[in-house]
Amino acid sequence: MSKSGIYAFPEIDYDTQTNFVVTGKTKDKKRRLGEYRTGNTNLEFRWWKSVREDQIHKAEKAFQKQLVNLGYKRWKNNSEQFVFKDYKKLEKDIKSILKGVIKLQKKNDINYKISTLEGEKDIRETRPKCAFTTERAQIIGKAGPNEQYRYVPLLATFEKGKIKYHSKPVRTPFSVNAFNLLRTIRASEKQKKKLEEQQGKLDV
Repeated sequence: MSKSGIYAFPEIDYDTQTNFVVTGKTKDKKRRLGEYRTGNTNLEFRWWKSVREDQIHKAEKAFQKQLVNLGYKRWKNNSEQFVFKDYKKLEKDIKSILKGVIKLQKKNDINYKISTLEGEKDIRETRPKCAFTTERAQIIGKAGPNEQYRYVPLLATFEKGKIKYHSKPVRTPFSVNAFNLLRTIRASEKQKKKLEEQQGKLDV
């Protein structure tokens, strides 16, 4: 039994005789079923799709968004429950949506797990932080266990609110936004020099 995934099952509100489908995600299918069965011992996930743990949140949101796009109304404004009238149509729609989830996984099939001395970790949590922003360093090339980051050699760095000078270049991590700012400053300096040279020729 696959542990992580997204699920759905039909329910009915007997007071209003309203049929609705419950959707959700879980990292542990057996545990989640056990939680539901405290109220209904016969409950099963009528529809289930195994999804990698690092993608279940995205898959769940995509699933629920598709139900809304197909015209299913939320039950009492609950983001995980949707009213239905035609069970056969619901089943057909859900099966079609879950096929799309498979494509979603293949499209984003990146292994972010790495082994460290402290055990297995998600590489996205270990990426170096940008020296100038709250963002992580820019990835150069493909994301994954062997990903590379954007470093710029600098002879002056900004540390603890002060400029620090170095006798040798220091490899400094840059985020996308920080590097774009650096590119803009460099381009501005180059343009300034060009304009000054043109003005010098005119003065002569």
